[in-house]
Amino acid sequence: MSDIIFIKQFVAEKKLDIPLSILECFKFEYNIGAKNVAVIDDFFIPKDYRRKGIGTQLYTYWESLLPKHIQVVGVFAGDPIGEGNTDQFWMKSGFKYMYTTTYLDELDYISRHSMFKGVNGFETPETEYISLDSDD
Repeated sequence: MSDIIFIKQFVAEKKLDIPLSILECFKFEYNIGAKNVAVIDDFFIPKDYRRKGIGTQLYTYWESLLPKHIQVVGVFAGDPIGEGNTDQFWMKSGFKYMYTTTYLDELDYISRHSMFKGVNGFETPETEYISLDSDD
């Protein structure tokens, strides 16, 4: 779900001075599926608005509006579009690493980190380590 209306509501409520033309560049797409999990598909803050707390406030605001049955939020972090690694942002927001995937995109390898966070009073799931050498 892409929610520009939600972003506009957030900006109005926080009384942020962000022109509508720039606001259209913000992205926050998510999917609430699999019973108790919400997945953030896309979260983009334009460069001129980064490191000002806007992303953290936007995420926190969104999390506070999640339905009470949602127990976990997931996100793929990393640097998939060359805009800088997002791991630190998500870690600061309480997310933990679950696993890393690496894939070939055109001529370069891209790593994305799956990160999860428990919400609505639920604990963050523990990371499971699976050995490929194990007979289990």
